[in-house]
Amino acid sequence: MQKKVLADLLLWIETHIDEKISSCDLVNVAGYSRRHLLNIFLNHTGLPPGKYIRYRKLCRAAFMLKLTKRKILDIAFQLKFDSQQSFSREFRKLFHCTPYQYRIKEDWDFTNLKLPITLVDNECIKYDFCELSSKEYHGYHFSYERPIYKQSNDEELVRFRKIIKSMKECSTDIFVSTTFEPHAYKENYINVTTFIGFANVKDANIFIGSERFTSNSGLYIKIPFEGGVDDYILLSRRTYFYLLPSLGLKRRGAADIEIFHYIENDGEEGGVVSDHFIPVSEIIAC
Repeated sequence: MQKKVLADLLLWIETHIDEKISSCDLVNVAGYSRRHLLNIFLNHTGLPPGKYIRYRKLCRAAFMLKLTKRKILDIAFQLKFDSQQSFSREFRKLFHCTPYQYRIKEDWDFTNLKLPITLVDNECIKYDFCELSSKEYHGYHFSYERPIYKQSNDEELVRFRKIIKSMKECSTDIFVSTTFEPHAYKENYINVTTFIGFANVKDANIFIGSERFTSNSGLYIKIPFEGGVDDYILLSRRTYFYLLPSLGLKRRGAADIEIFHYIENDGEEGGVVSDHFIPVSEIIAC
């Protein structure tokens, strides 16, 4: 019973994280006394409610600093901090740097990002670490926009169909690189640029006006995937919102890489077999 109440409360916190949440709000939602609610939180999460909410707000701020061009003052007020000074003070306590310093760093440090607590066991994401050498590919690129937090599969499905179509035309594995940056004028949106290509220039002849892309060498975390299209579309969000913070990694300023492996019946109605490589700069023990 307590777990069900806490699970509902944690979900309520996530959906109201931009609001000023008081202990009275939590008591009203949970239907328990303040002391009893504190004990439930401590027993199942190890954190008092106020500290957990503050951590989640600061985590949301970290994503907005990296993925949007919003002013730091606007972020502070959206998350209902009393002032930019109080926001910066709390941010420095958790991330050991100012919000501005966090934003301009080339690496994206996931070390102190606090995940939303879930009482449901999520399926583990398999991963490994590897070194990749630089390599040249031939193909083409395209761009699209997507929301940061709201789940929208339309753009991702269009991207996936382009990848599968190109792979089927050559009946061979295909290389995909992805970069993202804050949207120029839309808040809470990012611009995503994807390059689709082949190592063999002859395969790239299917593209009119073939372009070149050179991948970055270095350390990557490798995430193998085999499954359906819907799970594939969710993989990137699960990796960035859960796996990287849980491992305490730093993402290097390079493109994500995916290798889609050609199989006879791949595609939207069939399965996806791929390897996703994310550039990281160091491994920190959990």
